[in-house]
Amino acid sequence: MTKANRQSHGGFMYAIITLGLSLISITLVLVKVTQNTDSTSIMVGLLILVSGLLAIIGLVKSLKVIKEPNTFRKKSGLLINFLISVCFILAVTTNIVDIIRYIAS
Repeated sequence: MTKANRQSHGGFMYAIITLGLSLISITLVLVKVTQNTDSTSIMVGLLILVSGLLAIIGLVKSLKVIKEPNTFRKKSGLLINFLISVCFILAVTTNIVDIIRYIAS
């Protein structure tokens, strides 16, 4: 693998890690339904936060190498990172709006 390939596939690696963390978060949410503990809530929150930040980092890495030749890894990394980043940003924005409404009322 050449240096150019390592650069373009960096976003793909972040996408795989982000998907893994997201699956772990979903599994913990399903466990939380049966066992309501605070530690599970904190773990899920931290995993989602890390997953969102890694998706944004992966998206930036994918966008930096957009002019390199197209490969499956490059395209899929860009798509996965974009979708997870958008979902993360929407969730954070929704929470901020809810906090502002709560403070204002």
